[in-house]
Amino acid sequence: MKNIFSIITTTIILSLFLKPASFAKDREYKFSFNGYVSEEIANQDDYVLMEAAKYTLKKKYDYFVIKNARRYDRAKKTRSGGRFASNRPTKPRLKTELIIHCYDADPGSEGAHNADTIKAELEQKYAN
Repeated sequence: MKNIFSIITTTIILSLFLKPASFAKDREYKFSFNGYVSEEIANQDDYVLMEAAKYTLKKKYDYFVIKNARRYDRAKKTRSGGRFASNRPTKPRLKTELIIHCYDADPGSEGAHNADTIKAELEQKYAN
């Protein structure tokens, strides 16, 4: 009986101190930004990675996984006809919407990125 009690006590104590990575504090965020590319970064995928890395670091996390990236044009429709209506096309309002999952520790899942590493690599790649 004493052996069983000590095993249970040891198991409880170890479980309190040895937290697996799956219990790391994590959270999912949805945010958007203007454009598909920037003046510095012309590749759409690199731009999405850079914005996701910046947002992850802003929220004080180290790792992120991109769950969904959606690009769309929010240009207003022009009015046609009428005496005072303008038939000229409107300037496109390009937006990108991201859903990312942020982690404190490496989740070990496929598609997980280290925010510091991604940011440094892309800054070096486009530093011209």
